[in-house]
Amino acid sequence: MSVKSHFARLLLVLLLCLAVTACGKNKLTQENFDKLKEGSTTLEEAQKLLGKGEKEGGDGSNIAAGVGIAVGGVASAPTSGGGEVYVFERGDRKIRLTFRQGKLVHKQKEGF
Repeated sequence: MSVKSHFARLLLVLLLCLAVTACGKNKLTQENFDKLKEGSTTLEEAQKLLGKGEKEGGDGSNIAAGVGIAVGGVASAPTSGGGEVYVFERGDRKIRLTFRQGKLVHKQKEGF
């Protein structure tokens, strides 16, 4: 293998490593959490800020947490009166947001 081809492969590996690192930037920060405003932030705005979240519930798996019972040491926002809960996770950090009528009504963080 020539020096030129060895250098090209090394450069390619380095570029891939940099690309993966840049994509993995953690958006779950205290600063972004503070930007979420109850009563005005929409789901779309939250997703632009935090990335794609997963909708919680729907299969009955979160019934206890939905009524405010601590599950695994963390109490969820009560969802009585309707509402959708979305969870944004990255590593040990988690942000749980409750939306009603298109607006954020409760926010909770974990692992900060």
